[in-house]
Formats: sequence, C-alpha cells, structure tokens
Amino acid sequence: MSYPPGGSPTPYNYSPPPPPPRRSSVWPWIIGIGCGIPVLLFAGCTALGLVTANRLRNDPEFREKMGQMSGMATNTAAQKVELVPGTVKVVKDAGSGITYVTGAIRNKTDETIPYLHVKVVCLDKGGAEVGTALDANSNLAPKAVWKFRAVAPNGNTATAKVLEISNSPLDALRGKDEPESAKDAPE
Repeated sequence: MSYPPGGSPTPYNYSPPPPPPRRSSVWPWIIGIGCGIPVLLFAGCTALGLVTANRLRNDPEFREKMGQMSGMATNTAAQKVELVPGTVKVVKDAGSGITYVTGAIRNKTDETIPYLHVKVVCLDKGGAEVGTALDANSNLAPKAVWKFRAVAPNGNTATAKVLEISNSPLDALRGKDEPESAKDAPE
C-alpha cells in the first residue's frame, strides 16, 4: 500500500490498490473454434448437395454425365418391363385409412433388374391432379411380376395413371413436367 507524501493516509486522498492483472481465458476461443468449424463444414456440404441436386433436376446434360459416372445413365425399362394391363387400381386401407395405388409390372427379360421405380399421377373424381406417388423395387427376378403399392398423397385420389416406369435412379429426380410417357390406367 502506498501513502501520500507526508506520511499517513487521510480520508481525502486514499486510493485502493490496483486490481490484479486480468488473465484472459483461452477456453472461449477453443470452444468457439471447436463448434464453429463443424458448423461451417456442415453448411458448406449442405449447400454443395443442394446445388448438385438442383443441377441434376434441371440440367439434362449434367444428369447424363452423372449417370454415366454411376453406370445408371439411361432408362432401358421400356425394353425390359411392361405394365400388366388392368392392374392399376386405387385402394383405401380400411384399417389405417391410407390410400394406395397398386398395380403390377412384369420383367420381360431373362436377367435380374437391379433397380426399378414407378411414378404414378393421382387424380381426384373430377380428373384434377392431386399429386404423385412413387414406389421402388430392387432386384426384380427374371420373368417375375412386381406388385407395386405406392402411397397416394391424400385420400381424395379416385383414379391414377402411370407416368413413368424407370430403371434409372436419376429419373426419380425429374420433375412432374418432364414425363417420359404417360400411360392411362384403367379405372
């Protein structure tokens, strides 16, 4: 403690001792960097994934290149499978209340088809589109029949028509405005 010149402390010129020097902690920096880097990596990867998905959906040339890289570029389902006539129906499960579109697709070849999906347009009683339904199958055996069961988007589905049958997973990314061929299903 220091005294003013002249000796002893007086009530008018007393000053407390200075506080000890403040030591800054490194933990806020470590926690900030430890949490910040994974958040930035996650955000960057998510943005890259969204950009790639958007390009796959909207750029046919990019979709073709990506398909060639994955070995699943072209849809050859038209030569390999057929929709069994008269099998597409709209069925409501009484127990759950869920509406399904069912049907059958036959493998016409002597080889196993590793991937197959069907995209169905769901229509209400007036014929207006109420949404699409999708179902997929893997490893459809030679000459086998796949009985698909796609969940309809809502309970208003009265009829349905098959929009697409494809063996290319990339085709599932295509929008509803780009149909390959639409086949009317019997009502």
